[in-house]
Amino acid sequence: MRYRLVFICALPWLTFATFASVVVQGVTFEECLQARESEASSDIQVLLGRADEAFRDDEDFNDAQLCEALRLYERALSLDPANKRALNQLSQGYFMLGIEFLQAKEEKRQAFERGRDRGLARLGVPFPANPIFLCAAALPIIQKATEEAGLEEPERVIAGIFWSANNWGKWLDTLPEGERISRGFGDLPCVQGSFERSLELDETYFAAAPHRSLGSLLTQLPGGNLNQARAHFERAIEIAPDYLENKADLACGYAVKAGDRALFDRLLDEVLQASIGEKYIFWNRRAQRFAQDLKERAEELFAKRECLL
Repeated sequence: MRYRLVFICALPWLTFATFASVVVQGVTFEECLQARESEASSDIQVLLGRADEAFRDDEDFNDAQLCEALRLYERALSLDPANKRALNQLSQGYFMLGIEFLQAKEEKRQAFERGRDRGLARLGVPFPANPIFLCAAALPIIQKATEEAGLEEPERVIAGIFWSANNWGKWLDTLPEGERISRGFGDLPCVQGSFERSLELDETYFAAAPHRSLGSLLTQLPGGNLNQARAHFERAIEIAPDYLENKADLACGYAVKAGDRALFDRLLDEVLQASIGEKYIFWNRRAQRFAQDLKERAEELFAKRECLL
């Protein structure tokens, strides 16, 4: 049985070379996290405030902003190892670093592993000495996780659950094929279980990300239910029509495999003609690049009836 274990939140999953190329060349994992004297404050609130500002998804967001945010959140975490905000934001941030700004597979693996572990730490997962047993330790905690009342969006438990799963899936995808498959069967329950738990906690989280991720996962699993995947994608569009990846995922994840070229073309045209908006600039720009790539490869994709997310 041969298949590619790829899990997603927001277009991290793309395997086509055109889209996968980084926006900014040259950043490395080590350079990104290299300490700066100006970031050596011991005031956690100051550090978190500066990190939040650097992490803001604005028009000029780039690798420098992301790396600054990661360093500041890490500094805050060194002062308060259980800080919910820092752990969640780091989990998302390392995921973004790996999918957009790192080129070497080994460095991507580092970023996704760090992002996975920061998200799991937010949940209070005890890390076993042997990483093979990580899912066994994490899954019961993921399944029982409940939202704490009154927390801000970046501190909520769903963020740790969701982003750790995305990092986990992408980490698996960087492994050599044999190891990826063997580890995948052991770790897949945590990835899928995290998306399902996220859906139970809040189906609207991050522009309906739980629906988007479950839909994408179902299209890639052997024997996955294509109609169920379509229902998740369509629910994501219903909840967050301005988050452009939702339509791009329906086009790639469902329309190609179902052989529905009319739906494919309509969805991609809608993505390409849509406004980027002001809330999800980083992600919507990626979605439009993905949509353009899909249009250019349409004949090849429909001939193979395959479009890896």
